[in-house]
Amino acid sequence: MENEILTKYAFDIPGTLIKDQVEGQTEAIMLELQEKNLDNNLLEAETKKIKQEVASRLSRDYRLYFLAQQVAHDYKIEITQEDLTQELMRQMWLQQSGQSIISKDMESQEVRSRLYAHILVNKAIDYLITHAQKRLDQQDI
Repeated sequence: MENEILTKYAFDIPGTLIKDQVEGQTEAIMLELQEKNLDNNLLEAETKKIKQEVASRLSRDYRLYFLAQQVAHDYKIEITQEDLTQELMRQMWLQQSGQSIISKDMESQEVRSRLYAHILVNKAIDYLITHAQKRLDQQDI
């Protein structure tokens, strides 16, 4: 569903919005690569590849978030404190497997922002899927 939405509603994200985040994430990954004692050419190639992948992922995530914001606004989808608390608990559990969108070293405001964005996107997509299914069911009648 995400890919369909992003394909149908394509738009660019300003580079300045993701530049700092790309640098921050790339730095952390570079440190991990340096610990593996890769030669400089390979390290440089891997860093360039990682920067492109991170920028692409961030652009996709921002586009999806902005579209979800519009859906939430149009259809009055709200995020409650209970939603945030439940997602926080779920993400803390996911940290054990390295699949969490949050980490222990993040500031509380960043954790809240990530949780909010994650929930918003999921709720908007769930809403669209549910209403698309209802329309299909009505057409079959």
